[in-house]
Amino acid sequence: MIQENGSENLYTTIHRLLIFDDYAKAAQVVDEKLSVDSCSREAILSWTELKLLQGQTDTALKRLGPLMKAFPEDPYYLLAWTEIVMQEFYCSEGVVTDMLDRVAECAGGSSDVLAKIGFVATSRGYWSYGMRFFIEALRARERVKTTDSADLILLWKKNEASLDAYLQSLVALDGRGLDGDTLDDVPLEMIVRTVCILVTAKTEGGISEAWPIALRFACNHREISAAFSKDSLVPLLSRFCLNWVGIETIGGTRQGPWSTN
Repeated sequence: MIQENGSENLYTTIHRLLIFDDYAKAAQVVDEKLSVDSCSREAILSWTELKLLQGQTDTALKRLGPLMKAFPEDPYYLLAWTEIVMQEFYCSEGVVTDMLDRVAECAGGSSDVLAKIGFVATSRGYWSYGMRFFIEALRARERVKTTDSADLILLWKKNEASLDAYLQSLVALDGRGLDGDTLDDVPLEMIVRTVCILVTAKTEGGISEAWPIALRFACNHREISAAFSKDSLVPLLSRFCLNWVGIETIGGTRQGPWSTN
């Protein structure tokens, strides 16, 4: 069985609890955070998602409305507001992407906000749009990196064309959800490359939002699910993503992460 991996932030912690219908624990965790800081931006975003799933949109609006008025360009409050609009109204793809683009404009290059946009978009089936933000979140992390670790191979200039081609191919995946919608008919290369980017974002970029999307994505494809459960992704990555990752041969001490030494 595929297990959760690595550290979580508040947003992904609440998401995990909501996936398992543990609303009481989710409320406890987010309320504890808000009791310390009633305007905590990530906590407000997480709390809003909880209230939407509980059918308490009016409660969410009453709390979020004054914050939006006071901080109209705060990206976390904007994203929470966007979640409400998407939940309560039918929105065309263009309307959704326009709203999320507005959040991105206010993000100031924050990898955390960019990752959350990617999470919101991909979890709703906007794959060709959302995966761009996971890549941009990785780029943002690389720009502020203070260690001497090497650049991610995935983001090398020579891989720009293959990344663009991959993102264009994702249009075929748009509209496919993560709630039990089988992806076995989707080309294996597209699935593997998507998982590769998400796993890289989590393991190399510390982007918590990428991991639950990777897990739910993998669970909807039999071959990828089996590879995850057996910890045997490397052969598939070698086959479809060799230009994006660094993988040592049998006998080496590393099979990742995906940066040069």
